[in-house]
Amino acid sequence: MTPQIENRRSTLLLALAFLAMVVGGTVNLVLDAPIRWTSPHALFEITTIVFGFGLALYLLSGWRGASRALARTRRELGARKEERDAWRRSARKVLDGLAREIDAQFRRWELTPAEREVALLLIKGHSHKKIADLTGRSERTARQHAGAVYRKAGLAGRAELAAFFLEDLMLPEAELAEEGGESDAPPGSLVRRGVLHGMPLLLLLAASWGACGRSAPESGAGSGTAGAASAPASLPDTVRVAEPGLYPEGVEYDPARGRFLVGSVTRGTVTAVRDDGSHAALVRDTAAPTTMGLQVAGGRLYVARSDVAAAFDSTVEGRARLGVYDLATGRLLRGVELGPLWPDGRHFANDVVVDSAGNAYITDSLSPVVYRVSADGTAGVFAHDTVLGGGFGLNGIELDRAGDLLVAVDTRRALYRIPVAHPDSLSRVRIGEPLRVDGMVRRPDGDLVAVATTFPEGGDPRTELVELSSRDGWRSAEVVARAPLDRTAGPTTVALRAGVPYVIHSHITGLGGDEPVRTFEIVKIPLHRSR
Repeated sequence: MTPQIENRRSTLLLALAFLAMVVGGTVNLVLDAPIRWTSPHALFEITTIVFGFGLALYLLSGWRGASRALARTRRELGARKEERDAWRRSARKVLDGLAREIDAQFRRWELTPAEREVALLLIKGHSHKKIADLTGRSERTARQHAGAVYRKAGLAGRAELAAFFLEDLMLPEAELAEEGGESDAPPGSLVRRGVLHGMPLLLLLAASWGACGRSAPESGAGSGTAGAASAPASLPDTVRVAEPGLYPEGVEYDPARGRFLVGSVTRGTVTAVRDDGSHAALVRDTAAPTTMGLQVAGGRLYVARSDVAAAFDSTVEGRARLGVYDLATGRLLRGVELGPLWPDGRHFANDVVVDSAGNAYITDSLSPVVYRVSADGTAGVFAHDTVLGGGFGLNGIELDRAGDLLVAVDTRRALYRIPVAHPDSLSRVRIGEPLRVDGMVRRPDGDLVAVATTFPEGGDPRTELVELSSRDGWRSAEVVARAPLDRTAGPTTVALRAGVPYVIHSHITGLGGDEPVRTFEIVKIPLHRSR
């Protein structure tokens, strides 16, 4: 029984009790047949009767009003339920389709089942503590899963995660004009002004997402076989970029927006490229003429900026600069000059990697140093050693699963591990064959995928895509997969998309020719483990 019904019944019983008191008092007064109606006894009983009757009428009036209000509320609730059920029936197909798309996007981000579960709860607005309670995990684990979601999606946090699915949601403009007249706000701003305006929609999606998402098979992201067998069938084999003279050396994939990002050794730009080859400049910063390594992290784009002339002309001092940009707009957030930190050398910032705390590490190919730029913009020399130099030395850089650095040194044809806690204790990774590694990327399972020049015994050097695996924290490693690359196309580095490697063809050998190279390719290169 609800409290409202209980209160109504109590009011009715109290009113009836007062009416009984009035009847009893009246009978008693008549039977007494007082000689004087103005006697104290008679006046007391008359007053009691009148007071009881008035109070009974008051209570009965309240009971009647409460009954009417309750009936009205029941009618309104019934109407709302009918309206809600009708909306759900009419929107079911749309909701089911959107739920599948959300789950598909989670898989494109290569989220594990646990991360997908946490991502949905984050969208629903739950705190890390609440997520821990709902999933039976510790709060620390919930935070780690949340961080992994943001990192894999290339988003800054919970607000951007919700905005990713809601930013284009808006009411039909014609209906808005009919109901509220013209607005000064731009189309869609009713939603974009606040992500939470759209949150109820995602709450309604939770049940249907759970049904279609948790039972689906894993995408295979991060598997040692490159995920080629389980990757989406719609992945393109080749993306062609028709932009004469671009010469893109670096490539990164932005999973949140479904686009590749490529640099330019001649223009210092970063270009966003769609699967159909359509492209547009995202970053037009002219602070340095060359863009090399790219890294998407936390809703930002980190770019190693240089001057390509320094790689070919020893009289050019070169540049080493880190550019940090808004991933959505390309707006410059921070520019940090690194060359002055090592004033005795020439400079060529080559590659960049960002850790979970927002610290960026940058290699300098013409000086034996690795720079670090903290999340607040503080820059310094993180590691330096003569083994990292000698001609064109440092090249690609990555983080292993423990958070330590792996750097490629061209002159040594080797990889080196640099412990973040003790950068002076760098050591060479024992591989068993010489490798001159250019760009590289780490899989979720810890393997490295790299564009490398290999040196087979008794044969000519080859350009290959290799996958390296380590079982001892990168004290040693072995090549577990390899695929040939077209050396004449100038392959330089690799990005992962749904677990599948894509290699950029920079055509850098055509730089300085009579006619600029007109088309550049981003090519899917499946890898298969050696048996």
